[in-house]
Amino acid sequence: VGWSGKVLDASLLSGGMRRESCTVTNAALCCPPEKVTYKEYCDTLTQVWKRKVAAALRRGEAPPAPPVFPHIACAPRLARDVAESNGKVLLAVGKQALESLARDMNLPQGAAHVAPGEPYVASIAKQHGAPVIHRDGRVLMSSYHPAMAAPGRGRSEFLPLIQENLTRAAWVAAHDGFIPWKEPAYKLNPTAQEVLSFLRRLRNARIEVTADIESNGIDPYTSLIRCVGLGADFGDNKRDEQVMTVPLRHMDNSAWWPYDVGQEIGYALQGVFDHNPLVFQNGGFDTSMLLNRGLMTDRKKTWKDTMMYHHDTPDNDLPHDLGFIARRYFCLTMWKSDIDHKSTDNVNDAVLHRYNAQDVTVTKRLIGPLAQQVRHWGTERQVETDTKLGPILREMGHLGLVVDEKKRGEFSGMLNWRAQRELYQFREIIGDSKFNPR
Repeated sequence: VGWSGKVLDASLLSGGMRRESCTVTNAALCCPPEKVTYKEYCDTLTQVWKRKVAAALRRGEAPPAPPVFPHIACAPRLARDVAESNGKVLLAVGKQALESLARDMNLPQGAAHVAPGEPYVASIAKQHGAPVIHRDGRVLMSSYHPAMAAPGRGRSEFLPLIQENLTRAAWVAAHDGFIPWKEPAYKLNPTAQEVLSFLRRLRNARIEVTADIESNGIDPYTSLIRCVGLGADFGDNKRDEQVMTVPLRHMDNSAWWPYDVGQEIGYALQGVFDHNPLVFQNGGFDTSMLLNRGLMTDRKKTWKDTMMYHHDTPDNDLPHDLGFIARRYFCLTMWKSDIDHKSTDNVNDAVLHRYNAQDVTVTKRLIGPLAQQVRHWGTERQVETDTKLGPILREMGHLGLVVDEKKRGEFSGMLNWRAQRELYQFREIIGDSKFNPR
């Protein structure tokens, strides 16, 4: 209802669904006291209960039963509403709605509770905009609640994101649960001959190559590279999409290839990374790893970077991880939380290689839409400058000129305070208290 209801109605309509065509219900029917968030209300109930338990134990009495939170009390009614709606597509608006629908659909919450590839629900921060396909064919979509970006809340930069998530869910519902994302046929366990043939084809074509590496750590100087993912579009119309994962080490860090074969593959990889135009997500880390392992030798070479491009769009104030950027442009299921730490405890070689190939595919498909956004908003010179700075900043780290995070935080706070002060003065001058110059 109210402002949030108007955002919901307009967004549904943009996706091809009228509100009267949907079943609209709530995870919890009662509201917390005024100016108290739902989480604060539940936390207060828990704290009061703990104090009562402690008092009862001191008196030698039986402790009282734990509180029943509204979303738990309302679970049977929510289950009835969902069943009666007979909907194939369900849209959770907000954190509590997502958690409640996940419980109702018997979907595990968190990737740690499922085998790779099995459906699960991540936190709202990671799940919003990404469909979850249930085993029974139903599709669960989710979005932040519009109230998060309501006037006066200070999170207005999230409003376009929320509107797009709601519109996407409506589009999926209007198309009977169809998810418009198709992965290419990955080459995940290639022979040495297939690897060398693919690398020669890339080198000879001199086409743009998207790359991603998986390592056994985050230190580019001591970590080992387990595999390198490569993707490119061949042909005149660039419709021949090829993605291959080149294994270098097993999950136990043992070498994948015999020594002489590994040397030949490494030399061929070096030829591609030194001579082909490159695309990365956060290429500073990947190129540092490649240089330190001798798979790349040109320390001055620049690359296109999806994270860098995303910074130079109106999404600058939002997160820049690959999963978030992907959900801004594509309707695809979650894959980034499938592998938390890529350790031998939760991942084998096959799972890691598929994860690597998915990263390459998403990064490769993102660079085009991001470049269009840069052209649309006229930030080409920003991207040009940032691209030139990429290898310079990486080399600063290589020389030991690392960022003091504590000092950077202090400077960031000072800059934000100055920017906020200027913003208020700017709004006073133009007479619009809500204008966003970003």
